[in-house]
Amino acid sequence: MVAEDLPRVFALDRHIDVSGVSGTGLVAFGTWYPVTEKVTLSWLGESTGHPAVGVYDSLAAVTAIHCHGGATELVWLTGVTWLRRDLEVP
Repeated sequence: MVAEDLPRVFALDRHIDVSGVSGTGLVAFGTWYPVTEKVTLSWLGESTGHPAVGVYDSLAAVTAIHCHGGATELVWLTGVTWLRRDLEVP
């Protein structure tokens, strides 16, 4: 396994709440699994009181469903040090 195969963590930063449900700012954390292309999203639920977790087939699906044409930004979280200290994924 190489560094590019390791899961990568991101956040969803919502600039405009198009649906009026999740609010603005940091609304979810996600993990992308490059080997399978699958994505998990953990919704914070701060505006609804209902945190939730979802599984998606790809990053393309997540951005198509949740980024609302740029109203929400997928932000890669950097500086993550993995269990193997010799592998760092930007």
